[in-house]
Amino acid sequence: MENITRRMQALGLNATKLRRHMMDTAAARRGDENVATPDELVRLLQAMYGPADARHDIPSAAVELLKKPKESRLRKGLPPGVATADKPGELEGVRVDAGIVFAKNRPYVFCVMTTFLKDDAEGERAIEEISRAAYEYFSRLADSPLGRRIRN
Repeated sequence: MENITRRMQALGLNATKLRRHMMDTAAARRGDENVATPDELVRLLQAMYGPADARHDIPSAAVELLKKPKESRLRKGLPPGVATADKPGELEGVRVDAGIVFAKNRPYVFCVMTTFLKDDAEGERAIEEISRAAYEYFSRLADSPLGRRIRN
């Protein structure tokens, strides 16, 4: 955990803290929660994906791991066949999904965190709906960055 903390700090991700191992309920009861912010998760994914001018056809091992098939709210909001590299997460009253969406001609990084949920399904629906809206927006941008769509 110390190595991860040092790496996060080196990346300038000072609000992201790994304070306990996964499923360590005793540590969670003490308040030792792992924390992050949507902004820092986006910046971490951008660092994993690389700057636009340095990307190549061979994704990093970390991105490949995140591409593994899984159920996620982010993926449920996308049309079939859209590649993603994401990590969903959940705890009582908390839902999150963060990832890279490889939309045609316009890949983007996505992160939604929900907290203080009375109904966990409410947070799951919110992430799915925001994912759908983001995809619709970025897929339109891929057609025309100025917003104009010329029909044949």
